[in-house]
Amino acid sequence: MVSFVLGFGILGWLVFFMGLAGVIAPVHLGALAVVLAAGLATFRKVRPLPAFRFGHRSVLLFLLVILAVTAFGDVIEGLAPPADADSLAYHFATPKLFLKEGRLFFIERAVDGASPMLLHMTYLAALGLGGETCLTLWAMVTGWSAGAIMFVAARRMMSDEAALAVAALFLTTPAVIYGAGTGQVEVRDAALVVLGVMAATRARENPRYAILAGLAAGFFAASKYTGLLFAACLGAVGCCVWRRQKQALLFVVAAASAGAQWYLWQWWESGDPVFPMLAGILPYRPGIAWDLEHHARFLLGYREAESALPRDLMGFISYPFLATFSPAPAFDSGRIGLGPLLIALVPFAACGLISRSEEGLRKRAGFMLAVGALFYVAWFCLGPSQRVRHFLPVFPLGIMAALALAHQAARGFPGLRLPAAAAAAGTLLVQAAGQVVFAANPARMVLVGEGRSEYLARNVAPYLAIEEVNQRLKPGDRVLVVNREAVYYLDVPVFYAHAQLEARIDVGSSATGVGHFVDQLNRESITHLLVPRDPLASRGIGYLVEQLLANCCATVVSEVAGNWPTSRTLGLGGIQLTLSLVERTPATCRIDPRTGPP
Repeated sequence: MVSFVLGFGILGWLVFFMGLAGVIAPVHLGALAVVLAAGLATFRKVRPLPAFRFGHRSVLLFLLVILAVTAFGDVIEGLAPPADADSLAYHFATPKLFLKEGRLFFIERAVDGASPMLLHMTYLAALGLGGETCLTLWAMVTGWSAGAIMFVAARRMMSDEAALAVAALFLTTPAVIYGAGTGQVEVRDAALVVLGVMAATRARENPRYAILAGLAAGFFAASKYTGLLFAACLGAVGCCVWRRQKQALLFVVAAASAGAQWYLWQWWESGDPVFPMLAGILPYRPGIAWDLEHHARFLLGYREAESALPRDLMGFISYPFLATFSPAPAFDSGRIGLGPLLIALVPFAACGLISRSEEGLRKRAGFMLAVGALFYVAWFCLGPSQRVRHFLPVFPLGIMAALALAHQAARGFPGLRLPAAAAAAGTLLVQAAGQVVFAANPARMVLVGEGRSEYLARNVAPYLAIEEVNQRLKPGDRVLVVNREAVYYLDVPVFYAHAQLEARIDVGSSATGVGHFVDQLNRESITHLLVPRDPLASRGIGYLVEQLLANCCATVVSEVAGNWPTSRTLGLGGIQLTLSLVERTPATCRIDPRTGPP
């Protein structure tokens, strides 16, 4: 498991340089896979694992049933085409665009366009070698890697039954059920976090483990901005424990080598290594459309949508409880939460701290809790978003430390054994039931025989309009979309316009400059627009499109109805919305890009 987790980090690291050189193609990806697979020969020298020791067969059977149900649901999801909105917008869509172009190119869009994408490079490799099914199954396998390496790490701290419970509790966490089979990177980052902490706890005796910890932290930083916080927290706690300059130096060099390339590339392309966070501080490259006015609008909208608590002491203390029991929409924890396990285990873990636990366990648990607590402080105070799933990568540290201490408490205080086991078992049953509900939707396609188009039309709101676009448009056309779910399945060149994240074509609610809009469309070679019509709009994309139609700058080619489901998981119907495919007609357009309409 250490090799596998380190391996998908190395794979993403190498594919980045292939993309930079413009040699992304199935034949090159296949050659890379063959070279990397040669590392399997080294397993002849690996020492055998300690024998598994399961003392309670009934507990083992219960956990295996839970894991089997979870695995079955994940396989069902892995065999269905992707339908998660974030994956269709960028997690899977961006690697598909890179693969189609055969190279990396900078996407001047905040948050989901210009961001570190190390794990996305592994998606690119899977898609290039085996197509869409290989991509979704790769997502399934890498999603399970976090649970597997948690089991490996937890065996050093507790019994095998408890370690298996740790893996099962994590894999059935709502946020993991939601994101493990998609392109969401947090679950894979959790595997890197566990690997990094595993290595860091052993680095004092062997400096080579400091290199391994640095590589894991660097790979996390190269896949998500919050990885920078984790690398800093792990390094800070590690330096306090190691108390040696050699380990600290090895950690820093390894982390920078593994994670710096994306930030250097973004700086080279835009002038900002964490685009667009340093707008107004660093000078941007000529041609970058992002300006301070748009940046202020972006920050305001982002904070309003993804922050619900003030960043003060009261918010810091209350966040874990509010995000669990009274979730605000900004937390996104109503459907992608972390569950009640940690809060339920706090009393038992506290008893474990005061019990006569072995020194090695206290040190490992204390190291994990220190890294997790420091990350929480940095994330809450500095992070722009309060979405719960951004904390998911370090969540395994809390589970392993709390369950290890609770397990120790049950040994020292036998009366705690039953309530602690009941808390874990009850959480497992509820979360496993959630997995069954979640898997019911793709099961309609995989097991019942629902067609691909029917499944996607039911789960991807604009899919019928996407099919219309793919049939009508030619490879030389380029379509503008404002619905992010459309990006992945469109076969023609696409431009995803967003009111806050994108400045090259301004479609925000305050946009009223029709001439400027036409000029931006010309610059980006937009031939068609797939948008919802709004004849009564006085600003924004609805108003701009109506002005194009009124001034003979465009014509409606077709209109297709879509269904925005209230709940894709439960298969509940939602809002009916018609999308119009609008074709630009520059020859008859009466709008001057410099002066606007007559």
